[in-house]
Order: sequence, then structure tokens, then C-alpha cells
Amino acid sequence: MAATSVLVLGDSYVRRLAQHLDAKRRGGLNIPSVTVRYHGLGGARLTGDRRKTIARYADDVFSRLPSPPDVVFLHCGSNELSRSSPHHTARSIAEFSDQLLYRFPSMKIVVGGLLPRWNARYSDFNQRVEITNGLLREECARCTHRKTYSSVKGMKWARRANYCADGVHLSQTGNELLARSLHDAIIRQVYAT
Repeated sequence: MAATSVLVLGDSYVRRLAQHLDAKRRGGLNIPSVTVRYHGLGGARLTGDRRKTIARYADDVFSRLPSPPDVVFLHCGSNELSRSSPHHTARSIAEFSDQLLYRFPSMKIVVGGLLPRWNARYSDFNQRVEITNGLLREECARCTHRKTYSSVKGMKWARRANYCADGVHLSQTGNELLARSLHDAIIRQVYAT
């Protein structure tokens, strides 16, 4: 049986997670018969400047893969939410994931929930994260088994230990929480009956 291929695609959180896993675990999540690749673009947006959109980045990533992945774990939207409403952000994520499903009919997608930020100055942003995640959960619940939602356990409330000094990106502790949730989401998709 061929290994299941998983692509973790997204923004700087994904890029930093890949660096963390490379340093800590030699890149792996230790899931038997699963190959995981990470591609993250810092500052990636869902709409706007075409050079920095996740869609353009995804086109480039897919053109370099030997074949389309079986599962895509999509983690993006925080950069969008910084400049738009929760409804616009959730709709943009849903539309992008639908485009991937249309382009690759046998693919499954896991939509990763947006992460809160640490610091009192981000309290409004964190409220918008909760709204966006609720909308994403609803969107995925309406979809077929090919698109599911996954939150990062332990990250609903921002705790200082989970963040770097910038209050936005994850520390080693936060990246471990993200890796554990990613591992669990992949297991659910790969071994779902």
C-alpha cells in the first residue's frame, strides 16, 4: 500500500511549524504510512495582492509536487482577518478550499482553525478569531466528508507560554500544541472509515 500524502499548506505558522519539527523531530509526526510536506508563506493572504495570495503560492507548490496530495491541511486566514471581517475571512477560506476540491476531486481537506494572539492589544482580534472559527465549523459541517474542521487543542485562550515575543507566532510550546493537533487531524482523515 502506498503511503498517504499530506500537504500542510498555509502562512507563516506553517513555515515556522516546519522549522520547529525539523529541529525537534526531523520533520516527522510519526504517523505510519503517511508522508507529510509543509509549505508556508509568511504574510500569505486569501485576497488582494496576487503575489502574496495563498492561491498563487498553492499553484507553485502543486506544480513542484510529484502528484497531488491525498489530504491538505489548510492553515491560513490570520493575515486576512487582520484587515477584514470574520465573515469575509471565513468565506474566503471556504472558497479557496472549494477551489482545491474542484481541482482535485479525490483530495480531502482539513481546514485548520485560526489561532488567537497573546496580548491585551489583540483582544478584538481574538474575538474575531472565535467568530471566524465558528463560521468555519458551520461551513465544514455542511460539506461532504471531503472537508472537515480542526481546532488546535489548548489554544482557545491565549497563554503567554504558547507565543514568541511578538505575541503572534508560536513558541516551541505552542508549536508542539499545533503539531499534536495536526497529528490528530491527519489520523482522523487518513484512518476515517
